Amino acid sequence: MNSIGTQLLLIGTMAVWGLNISAIKVLTDYFDPMVIACFRMVLAAAVIDMSLVWSRRPVKLLRISAGQWLRFVLCAAFLVYGNQVFFTSGMHAASATNSSLIMALSPLVASALAALVFRESLTGVRLLGIALGFGGVFAVVFGGPAAA
Repeated sequence: MNSIGTQLLLIGTMAVWGLNISAIKVLTDYFDPMVIACFRMVLAAAVIDMSLVWSRRPVKLLRISAGQWLRFVLCAAFLVYGNQVFFTSGMHAASATNSSLIMALSPLVASALAALVFRESLTGVRLLGIALGFGGVFAVVFGGPAAA
């Protein structure tokens, strides 16, 4: 795939991801959050399966040890299932403003935690991005009518 095709694919992925968050907020008004969480997990599994089939690379499941399978199951339970349940439940319970603020803060908090936990360097550009992100959230929160 050429550079332009790759960039278009990435832009499309970002657009779908952005629509995904808005769609979850809207759908939780009409459906139970658990139904949405289950649908998202099934859809994600189908996309992963199609990607594996499309790549035509063999998956060597028999080479995976019992310890690795246990870690897979734990990750699936906590990092996939738990994430989906808490995400959809949180989107249902929070206002649209709070939901968007939480989603906007996620990369900022992840960047700060990566620097803290994994000792990643905080470059000037990264610090500027974190400051601008928190500044934007601050402006939205304290610029609203309820901030008085």
